[in-house]
Amino acid sequence: MIQTRTADAAFSIESLYSLKGKTAVIQFIDEQSFLIPLLVEARENIDIYFPTSEVSLEVITDPEAEGDYQVLASVSTNLTAEDAYRRLKEFDRAWWLDELGRSQGLLCVSVKLQ
Repeated sequence: MIQTRTADAAFSIESLYSLKGKTAVIQFIDEQSFLIPLLVEARENIDIYFPTSEVSLEVITDPEAEGDYQVLASVSTNLTAEDAYRRLKEFDRAWWLDELGRSQGLLCVSVKLQ
């Protein structure tokens, strides 16, 4: 039963995000399943500030802790650098900074200019 729930959750994440290194992302989320509801909420909130942007997930090495990994949610946008930065700050203030602790340092949200 747990495996089915995890598979369903992984499918849900795949419907919300583009996965770079799909196997690694699914494995990481499976191991850190507490991130699943946060990833769903994050996408809902990202869409408020970046409604037409693709958002991808990728497992990366944590730059602050060698050998540790985290998931990077990267928002691809055609906005100007100034607009993208402003919207990211608004996203941070309105939602992300209050929820950051829930990620236990395992989720990072960034903007990628196209």
